[in-house]
Amino acid sequence: MRRTSGLATLAILGGSTLVAATGPSAQIGPASPRFEVVSVKPTPPGARGGPGPFVQTEPGHLIARGTLAFFIEYAHSVNGTNVDGGPGWLRSDRFDIDAKQPADAQSFATMPAMMRAALADRFRLQVRRDVRESPVLLLMVAKGGARLTRSGQADEAETRSRPGELVATKITMAGLAALLSRNVGRMVQDRTGIEGTYNITLRATNELQGPDRLGRPAADPDAPSLGTALQEQLGLMLEPGRGPVEFLVVDRAERPTAD
Repeated sequence: MRRTSGLATLAILGGSTLVAATGPSAQIGPASPRFEVVSVKPTPPGARGGPGPFVQTEPGHLIARGTLAFFIEYAHSVNGTNVDGGPGWLRSDRFDIDAKQPADAQSFATMPAMMRAALADRFRLQVRRDVRESPVLLLMVAKGGARLTRSGQADEAETRSRPGELVATKITMAGLAALLSRNVGRMVQDRTGIEGTYNITLRATNELQGPDRLGRPAADPDAPSLGTALQEQLGLMLEPGRGPVEFLVVDRAERPTAD
């Protein structure tokens, strides 16, 4: 089983300037890949597994728990605070989604696209993308050079995390920047100039929050800060800057009918 989720948070919008915007909403067409069966229900109080948020995937099957804002984050590959607009319940009401792919179209790669279609169908979700000039953090090579292990051909792309630890195989620097974005409260953009894929293990304080908050052990209180860990363990660093950041604006969302 593979699990991703709870990858919350990015830059708050305050003070950012709109520099460009995509026009129409990101609509889901009839040819979009879809789950064969989708069940959506409000998360019951005291549900087993905790309040989430989480997404669990295995071949042909997805189970998710969280708010609609969290599902949007997963389906559209954006970070939580880069989801703008929508009704108030979008960030408070929690739902359980249980979805199965068609037997002849089982693929981890298509699950986010199928989730987008499910959100459009069940939540009547309509979104559009804006690009805004905003504060960011720049992922750069630290003095002394990067200390990275290049991934091998047999390695499979995968990310595992828990509070205080991030382990990723076959990840690009842009991918690492995206993962860091979800932990540091601001968009991280890759400026390392490093090509290729790498296997990394990063251990730091609770700035690496882990994905699902399901009773995982707390981070080591003696672990280094994230900035120190990046420099000592990977030979990288974060520097403040400004850059274009993509936001997803929710134009429409409706509570689904439970089934």
